[in-house]
Amino acid sequence: MTIKIEVDLTPLVCCECSVDFALPARMVKKRREDHGWFYCPNGHPQHFVGPGPEEKLRRERDALAAKVARFERELVSERSRANAFKGHLARAKAANQEWTKR
Repeated sequence: MTIKIEVDLTPLVCCECSVDFALPARMVKKRREDHGWFYCPNGHPQHFVGPGPEEKLRRERDALAAKVARFERELVSERSRANAFKGHLARAKAANQEWTKR
């Protein structure tokens, strides 16, 4: 009986001893997300510092969503100001017409 298993591996290098090794891609993805510890073949502890690629994208998405929300609020405010200005302009034109009729 033969069992074949395919595993996607991600190559890594130990930051302590510079040995090349590989870990399953699923494990690397999880460690990038949770910043948990793993070990090189020589036993040196490793972990990913800083945000991983998905976390960076999530932060960028959230920042862009906040920016869009701010622009939408500004748009509503500017439309309100424009409508108020139109009202002032209409009253000024009406007053001007009354003045020129005299």
